[in-house]
Amino acid sequence: MKNILLLPLLLAVACAAESTWSSVSAPEAELATDARFETAVAIKTEMVAGLTAKLGAAVKAGGASGAIEVCKSVAPAAAKKMGEAKGARVGRTSFRLRNPGNRAPAWLAETVAEAGAASMAPKADGQPLAWRGPAGELGVAFPLPLQAKCLACHGPKSGIAESTQAALNASYPGDEATGFSEGDLRGWLWVELP
Repeated sequence: MKNILLLPLLLAVACAAESTWSSVSAPEAELATDARFETAVAIKTEMVAGLTAKLGAAVKAGGASGAIEVCKSVAPAAAKKMGEAKGARVGRTSFRLRNPGNRAPAWLAETVAEAGAASMAPKADGQPLAWRGPAGELGVAFPLPLQAKCLACHGPKSGIAESTQAALNASYPGDEATGFSEGDLRGWLWVELP
């Protein structure tokens, strides 16, 4: 009897949790006057530029295997540092995770799941996605298209060098982040601002 009485309450809580964030239809137009959107864009720009430079240096010094440590350790630390400096939460996520610590925040989870349900990786369109939270928070997700230089670690397994695959296996035993083609949506860099 108690379980029957709890069911409506559990359903109400589940429905409320789903409706606490609402998507913004055209973020660049609708949020043009919201300084937080500009902050999110600045964070994305700085994060991508910084990581691209560090990845390039790592590849030059140690080949594709050298980039793995940047993605594994440097990128999460940079996201945390950037978030703290800007008063935001910052992260990366995908429908095919390499790092299980990169799970999507609740407001982005449905979009990530929908992309993962596609039979092939969708192509990245370059347009940011945005959501408003129940207390006025702003969540913005920037698509990350796979670049040709990223195929050495994220391309089809048949094209990944043995040494790189061994390094991936050692760092990410449950790796799902291969099989992409240039231009595919690899995932998102997301920013959440209060």
